[in-house]
Amino acid sequence: MSERLTIATANTQMGRAIREPGGLAGLKSADVILLQEVQMGQDELATKLSDDIGLSLGHYDDDFGLAIAIDSKYTIQSRRHRILQARGTVGRLTLPAKEHVNTFRLRGRGLLALTLETPDGTVFTAATTHPTVKMKSVSRNAQVRAIPNAISDMPDPLVLAGDMNHWRHPHRVDRQMYESTGLTPVEITGSTFDVSQTRYALLGKIIRFDAQLDAMLYRGKGLRPIETELIDISSDHHAVKTTFEIDG
Repeated sequence: MSERLTIATANTQMGRAIREPGGLAGLKSADVILLQEVQMGQDELATKLSDDIGLSLGHYDDDFGLAIAIDSKYTIQSRRHRILQARGTVGRLTLPAKEHVNTFRLRGRGLLALTLETPDGTVFTAATTHPTVKMKSVSRNAQVRAIPNAISDMPDPLVLAGDMNHWRHPHRVDRQMYESTGLTPVEITGSTFDVSQTRYALLGKIIRFDAQLDAMLYRGKGLRPIETELIDISSDHHAVKTTFEIDG
């Protein structure tokens, strides 16, 4: 017997996609949403997710800006919180015109995971992370190299997804991480980053920004992707949504 499971990953651009009405509407069909750059309080986040897309907040860490939203039909077996690098980015982001300036601090880079049980008794793990930008290659490489140990005790089948900041594609350190963890990337067609939604929109008319910064990775016997699509959300990233088939 097999089940279908739809998992999405979305960089919310400092919470913009969550705060704006309908910002995540294209992900309503997802069973699990892995969220990055979630810059808001836990209560506000939980209310927005419930009201706008009908999902529950399963896991949240404001130090990392990460969260996992789930369909209430799933039972949480365990929550995991892993530090990939204790000191993270201190940055400033100016959102598009007519929106507020959002100063943010990430007190470290990490990984969040939930082990969930479906109503039919199938157990799987969903995890998310957000390594720093490629320009800070020493920090990013350290964070990516910490992922294998971070997920080593997590039960399969496992899906790990997030804004990996590959720019413009996975590099050697990423491929080494895939090999050591047994993770396989889902094939994504098209760019996951939309420069027109950033303050660099004019630059985007001069330089190509067709980067796949986001990734959906999976491992485990009986888990296979059957459909992947990019979804427009209120963010400078497109969400990645994959439907998996999983043998129970």
